[in-house]
Amino acid sequence: MVVLHSPGGLSYIARLLVDPRIPVGTSGPVLDDQALAAYRKIYHEITHDVEEARRDNDHSRIIELEKQKEAFSAEIEKATGLGGRRREKSDPERVRKNVSHAVTRAIDAVASEHEWLEKHLRNSVI
Repeated sequence: MVVLHSPGGLSYIARLLVDPRIPVGTSGPVLDDQALAAYRKIYHEITHDVEEARRDNDHSRIIELEKQKEAFSAEIEKATGLGGRRREKSDPERVRKNVSHAVTRAIDAVASEHEWLEKHLRNSVI
C-alpha cells in the first residue's frame, strides 16, 4: 500500500485522466457586487419562506425551498472568502502555473513509490 500526500495535485491528475478536456483549477466567474447583493437578498427571502412553510407544515414546499436555498448558498460561498469578503477572479496564468506545479509535485511523489506509474503519468498528463 502506498500513501501519497499531494491532495491537490492528485485530484487534478484524476480529473485529467477521466477527461483531459475538463478545465482544471478554474473557479469560474466570481459574482460582482450587485449580483452578490442580489443573491444574498434572495437567500434571506428563501430563508423567510422556509420558516413560513414550516409554520404551515408544508413539507413539499420546505423541500423545494431548501434546494433553492442550498443552490444560492453554494454560489455565495464560491464568490466569498473568509468572513464573507468578496473573492477576486484568479489570473488564468497564475492558476495554470499553480495547477502545473501541483501536478508535477504529485507525479514526483509517485515516482519515489511506483516508477511505472510515474512514467505513465508524465506521458499522459504533462
